[in-house]
Amino acid sequence: MNFTQIEQDGKVARKQGCNPMENPYFRHENMPSTTGDSFEEWQDKVHHWEIGWYLEDFAKSSQATEKSNS
Repeated sequence: MNFTQIEQDGKVARKQGCNPMENPYFRHENMPSTTGDSFEEWQDKVHHWEIGWYLEDFAKSSQATEKSNS
């Protein structure tokens, strides 16, 4: 499993203006009952997407703070 790609997907989603509840792993077609993944595998995907989303969110807020302090 490539968690790096999942984190990158989360970052891209944040750049596009998505909110954390728009995590694609919450969609029916990505749920363990549909994909056959174990709950733990699914949970890892959810968390890594969120990690990417929050890292990008932090980067955006840091940049905004730097600009306002200039």
